[in-house]
Amino acid sequence: MEKKTLRKKILAERDAQSKAQRAEKDKLIWQRLFNTEEYQKAKTIFTFISFKSEVFTHSAIEKMLNDGKKVCVPVIPQKKGPMEARYIEKFSDLKIGLYNILEPPSSAGKASEKDIDFIITPGAVFTRKGKRIGYGGGYYDRFLSNFNGDIIAICYDLQIVDDFGIDAWDVKIPKIITEKELIEC
Repeated sequence: MEKKTLRKKILAERDAQSKAQRAEKDKLIWQRLFNTEEYQKAKTIFTFISFKSEVFTHSAIEKMLNDGKKVCVPVIPQKKGPMEARYIEKFSDLKIGLYNILEPPSSAGKASEKDIDFIITPGAVFTRKGKRIGYGGGYYDRFLSNFNGDIIAICYDLQIVDDFGIDAWDVKIPKIITEKELIEC
């Protein structure tokens, strides 16, 4: 199945879950993630801000800030441009940005890949071998290709499939956390 078709199919399945089902799964995913060595030792974390039916990150980001972590989140200043990492101090500072996703104001400090210890990445579809299909913009593949720290993807178990083809620029993910398990890729 081609990437575009597979993405559409899996996202439709993810969207079909009830809010209550997702909330229960989110709790298990975050418990598992907060217990990882990667999270425990990280000083600066880059994480996505959940959108639509993704694993809900809002309360987890608040916990990270309360745990004394520096947190930065994606900002996409313009379509097809590079994704930037910008620091947030509190969740209430975020506003709607490009693609209708919350992001920090343009005055927020910019983080470089060297400042970040740990990235929590989203995706539409994954395999147990770390293959990832994103949402089609290539923002994360470009950002992750220059990163040398720890990376963990979070998703629902239904987003894990047997296999699919990838392109040369697609970045593989070393670990994936679902509500059921931590997958070492």
